[in-house]
Amino acid sequence: MNITYTKEELQDIGMKPHAIKAFLELQKLGCPVKAPIQGDDRGHFWISAEEENSGEWLDYYAENSLMFGDESMNEILQEKGLYWEWYNPAYGNVYDI
Repeated sequence: MNITYTKEELQDIGMKPHAIKAFLELQKLGCPVKAPIQGDDRGHFWISAEEENSGEWLDYYAENSLMFGDESMNEILQEKGLYWEWYNPAYGNVYDI
């Protein structure tokens, strides 16, 4: 289930402005981004690899570049000073460069 967030909701949970911009851009494109839960240690936010459309963005077992993430997703993150890395095959965490 993909929950949509507003800028205000992300601010209320303490997400930093540059991460909010990336999150909202990716969310608008349909990327399965997930907001952090209090006490969670998944970086600014995380990206699911288990949603229905996740294979378009991340695929841990792919033999193609999706193991390294969708190119447009990586560009958006880099523009905001962020990167992602696999935590496990189920999701990738987003951090500051």
